[in-house]
Amino acid sequence: MLLKLLNPKPRLLPYIDKFWLFESSCGLPSGDSRVIVPNGRVKIIYPYINSLSTFDGRVQNDHQELDVFVVGLWTEPVVLSSKSQITGTIGIELSPAGAYRFTRLPLSDLKGRVVSLRDIYGSRADELTDKLANADGHQRKADLLQDFLIEVLEETLRENLIVDYTVAQIQKARGQSK
Repeated sequence: MLLKLLNPKPRLLPYIDKFWLFESSCGLPSGDSRVIVPNGRVKIIYPYINSLSTFDGRVQNDHQELDVFVVGLWTEPVVLSSKSQITGTIGIELSPAGAYRFTRLPLSDLKGRVVSLRDIYGSRADELTDKLANADGHQRKADLLQDFLIEVLEETLRENLIVDYTVAQIQKARGQSK
């Protein structure tokens, strides 16, 4: 099993909290490590080998291999699972002030949802998934995902000083009120 933190490209550093690669010969491990705990961060997941499933306690959703999906903000834990076979996944956890910059959708539209990138970006996401499917190696796939995010960031040019200030204050106080 390999779990490796990747370094985001400099343009994305302010907007990505974690960027990782996970590979395993037998799927996702069982137990607590499969639980996505609500932490106020939107995630982008790309399963390039093996499909993944999410279960929120009520509904199971299956996410196909080679599809990029977005895990919105949740108030309940979500269990991530896979078939017991070779698995490869790239994950990006966006910072609290970073997520809104990558879409014109209000983040409330993603609350409690896992959606395909295709539902947000349409044919652009299809182009990305085609490039990802044909790319050799996980580093090339990670680069393509980042290039896509940089393009979206440059086109969207969203900035909300109130959101940025508020998030900075919450982080500075470590979530504690005075």
